[in-house]
Amino acid sequence: MKACDLKHRVTIRRHQSDGQDPETGDLLEGWVDVATVWAKIVPSSVREFLQAAAVQNEISARVVVRYSKATAQITPNCLLIHGQDTYEIKGIMPDPDGGRTYLTLVCAKKDN
Repeated sequence: MKACDLKHRVTIRRHQSDGQDPETGDLLEGWVDVATVWAKIVPSSVREFLQAAAVQNEISARVVVRYSKATAQITPNCLLIHGQDTYEIKGIMPDPDGGRTYLTLVCAKKDN
């Protein structure tokens, strides 16, 4: 993959608990940015969507990002933000060549 293929600027967010509110004792939770990186977003084809429907009908895109210290922190509990679109990360596939060059994120688009 060429660097010019990474045309989409995305932000990866992770859910985090920040302890308790000192006044109410309620748990403080929220989303924190892990990284903002360049990515290639590939919508699933109709064929892929139909094949996946038997197993999981919500996969809507594959997102490829460069491997880095920041992207190594991505888990299936993270969100990926691109413009107004939010994707849930359903799975992470390592670089098919066996190196630590790229990660492919299997994502489902959330309704905003």
